[in-house]
Amino acid sequence: APNFQFPLINSRHGKSTEQIGLILPTSLCAGQIGQMAARRLNHSKMGEKYGISRFVALAHTEGCGVSSSPERLYPRTMLGYLMHPMVGQALFLEHGCEVTHNDFMAEELKKNGLSLSDYGWASIQLDGGIEKVLNKVEDWFAKNLAEQAKTHAATGSLADLRVALTASGAVKPEAAEALAQVAQWIVGAGGTVLVPENSDLLKAEDFAATLGLRTVEPTLAYAQPFKQAGFHIMQTPTKHWVETLVGTAACGVEAIVSYVGHQPMPGNPLVPMVQLSAEETVRSKFAD
Repeated sequence: APNFQFPLINSRHGKSTEQIGLILPTSLCAGQIGQMAARRLNHSKMGEKYGISRFVALAHTEGCGVSSSPERLYPRTMLGYLMHPMVGQALFLEHGCEVTHNDFMAEELKKNGLSLSDYGWASIQLDGGIEKVLNKVEDWFAKNLAEQAKTHAATGSLADLRVALTASGAVKPEAAEALAQVAQWIVGAGGTVLVPENSDLLKAEDFAATLGLRTVEPTLAYAQPFKQAGFHIMQTPTKHWVETLVGTAACGVEAIVSYVGHQPMPGNPLVPMVQLSAEETVRSKFAD
């Protein structure tokens, strides 16, 4: 493997590629207000003082009903993002009338042995409306960032990488072999590579052959944070690209590398995604 090094941040959560201020809306209804809060915080440049590179609000479509199986998939996904190594500080934002409100999330934190006081809590209804809740969110981040331990610069190697590999569309043999080689380098050095179960990359013979994969057996449930380094396959309940990416990022990867067979695909607001292709038509049409 190459002698690969890159800058990292050493924080109270361990090493990570960056530190993010996360606003976690508990429902669709709180999502737009969460994004307003994130834009306001980014515009204020508050994060620059405390090693926070950006503020992100993870807007989504769930929470007001029970379609998301709140007793299983929803809290696992939300807690996966909450405990993500890139998240420096996090705040829950409820609308106030959803099924998966702040009290629901507080119970899930308790079940998983997490302290409620480590996170912020805001309510659009209980805190008096949009402007007042935006002020509360800003005040909470200002106070907690000022009190947190300082971050320090560090140097990372292949052993520190937590990367997801995936693909949309057929993967050319040379690309499949190259991505498998990258996976071998990272895992061999002690890092982590994750591939979604439904990824077209696992259908590429050269990828499976290079890695010696005979069967595809998930090692992680959907959106389950990995606790051990190595090569992981995440279970995928559906074939939907965005739903798959949501679970992939929640597992704790800090970068997603996706092969493009036809056209670029949507990314994730928290975890950066790099898209590459060996298809000349794709490269000539979409290359920047």
